[in-house]
Amino acid sequence: MHHAFTAPKPEFEAALTADPGAVLADAYDVVCNGNEIGGGSIRIHRRDVQQQVFAVMGLDAEQAQDKFGFLLDAFSFGAPPHGGLAFGWDRVVALLAGVDSIREVIAFPKSGGGVDPLTDAPAPITAQQRKESGIDAKPQP
Repeated sequence: MHHAFTAPKPEFEAALTADPGAVLADAYDVVCNGNEIGGGSIRIHRRDVQQQVFAVMGLDAEQAQDKFGFLLDAFSFGAPPHGGLAFGWDRVVALLAGVDSIREVIAFPKSGGGVDPLTDAPAPITAQQRKESGIDAKPQP
């Protein structure tokens, strides 16, 4: 699986619960002269498949409904197969400019440490934000 919302290739649906590590995503890349410049995937559009993916991720039915009920409920009305494709504009520009790294052409660069000089991200988060996200960090002793 690529991520929780990318559909498995149809021939791998049966293996989703039995052998999730063997499942291939219905995803694709756009490559030009050996350089990846875009990618996309077909999204899950069936409630039963989405529930199986959530189960593989360790979410029981109640947790899945609690966190993603809006999506699961929407699937009960029927959703057509759908997908998308996105190009990495910075990758295309790097290819056209003949540079080896997108760092040379990226419009909003981050520092080597991952800091965004325009927004000062990453910024500290509050205890409430940590609680809402279900994650926390404990200082090392």
